[in-house]
Amino acid sequence: MKARFLEVVKDNKVFPIGAGNWLRLHPEDRIKTPYKRWSFDSDTTRMPEFTAPGLGRESSIVTVDAEFGENANGVLYALGGASGGLTVYMDDGHLVYEYNMMIIENYQARGPDRILHGKHRIEIDTTLQSPKPLSAADVLLKVDGKEVARTTVARTVPAAFSASETFDVGTDLGSPVSHAYAERRPFKFDGKIDVVKVDMK
Repeated sequence: MKARFLEVVKDNKVFPIGAGNWLRLHPEDRIKTPYKRWSFDSDTTRMPEFTAPGLGRESSIVTVDAEFGENANGVLYALGGASGGLTVYMDDGHLVYEYNMMIIENYQARGPDRILHGKHRIEIDTTLQSPKPLSAADVLLKVDGKEVARTTVARTVPAAFSASETFDVGTDLGSPVSHAYAERRPFKFDGKIDVVKVDMK
């Protein structure tokens, strides 16, 4: 029976068995988009993760040009969901970055000062420390070119946050990446997003 099983498996190209672990060791084999630069607006929602920018697993710079109200609230952009993802959002005027590492670990950076009413440019600069799977990443937050916060994500996802969650601009559809706004989901941004630009390094 074992010999027959191995024969059928080979004929049907099932090997390697247990390949679900393969991408953890060889993330370069994951399905991914060939693009290195994107420009999104607030109509961008429910973009499947495998077609979206590789945020959280590759070095990148995300630039958000938006108009903020007083004590702004809501998601600027999010990728993934409650089981793992990253989100950048406003919390009563404060800029917050959060990396949900598969519920196992959580990393945050929060700007200490409220962003004033008006148009501003937000930059999230992520640099992986190594090309190896599960590499740490340094994340820098800027408002109008000035650093406001930073954090180090000790371990990043090697392949993807999920198989079913998505990339959203101006909201977090599906399950919420952050427990901080779970009761307010989809936590739509209450300002106006002009553009979200993503450049992979």
